[in-house]
Amino acid sequence: MLGCQNAGADVVLRNTGSAFVVTSTLTTPFSGTKSLFVADVDEDGDLDLFRGAISGAITLAINDGLGAFTLAPTRLPTSTAFSPVLIPGDFDRDGDVDVLIGEFFTPTALLVNRHRDLRPGQPVIGQTWNVEVWSEPGYATLHHTARLAIALAPHPQPVNVPGLGELWLDLGSGYVFFEGVVLAGLGRHTFSLPLPPLPTLIGLPLHLQALSEQARAPARFTAHFAVIVQ
Repeated sequence: MLGCQNAGADVVLRNTGSAFVVTSTLTTPFSGTKSLFVADVDEDGDLDLFRGAISGAITLAINDGLGAFTLAPTRLPTSTAFSPVLIPGDFDRDGDVDVLIGEFFTPTALLVNRHRDLRPGQPVIGQTWNVEVWSEPGYATLHHTARLAIALAPHPQPVNVPGLGELWLDLGSGYVFFEGVVLAGLGRHTFSLPLPPLPTLIGLPLHLQALSEQARAPARFTAHFAVIVQ
């Protein structure tokens, strides 16, 4: 992939084994491309494209598997920075690619990939505790299962479960288990958990992790979160 600062299009070059040839182009954002990287952000087996423009716009283009890229503005939040530098990495250790945005004049920002994501919410006694599990948001082709576990303690170090990722919850400490369905096209399921109005629960630490059985990929664990009941 060749990013251009002063030209009308970035260029995709294919290696034929003896030379590189242009296979497709993608219009550059206003003022040209400052930084870019490729990664399989939707885990469909091909490399997708993140670009940061000199003007500050950050864009994602999805690969069709043949080297043609289509912009996917609905998959990114509105985010701009001055001449951003984009750094890929699995920052929440859930097995997918997140993006760190560094630039000159504003704080560094992190874009978390919701391809497989857990949002724990805040548990408060006497109220309904909403916990969200996200999976293939906006592009799931089939309904699929999300499983949520809440435990009293984590392992000191995660247990690597082959094919599923890192299990942080110490299930021997005591846990509860819930199951829900992620609807195709919606990309999330909300577990609504009523908490009893018991003052003895205040200050109780809880540890959460989910297992997402995605429509187009094997099941994997989300990241682990810890919350305190208020």
